[in-house]
Amino acid sequence: MHLFREEVIYRAVVDDVLEIPKNADTRDTEAIKRLCTGLLKLLFPNVRRVEDLNVEEFEKYCLQTACNMRGVIKTQLGIMDYEFRGKDIPCITIKESVRGRLSD
Repeated sequence: MHLFREEVIYRAVVDDVLEIPKNADTRDTEAIKRLCTGLLKLLFPNVRRVEDLNVEEFEKYCLQTACNMRGVIKTQLGIMDYEFRGKDIPCITIKESVRGRLSD
């Protein structure tokens, strides 16, 4: 498991799959990408390319989980500091080009 720390291919897969809104907060998007990358390494260690990825499983087990985790952090930050109160996390989705390409 320790050797996965140095693997950068998983982050490249995540970057290729996710659709980030233009006005999204950089801190939130980076946190969600890091969480998705970590979950991808743990749950799907055999994925080396976007074509190896099951999009539905990635969305359910990695993306939704990462967004929920970041949402909890954002809520807790809002409780502690007024600056974060009432702010939502960005709506990050799977790119349609990836979804269409892998469903064929």
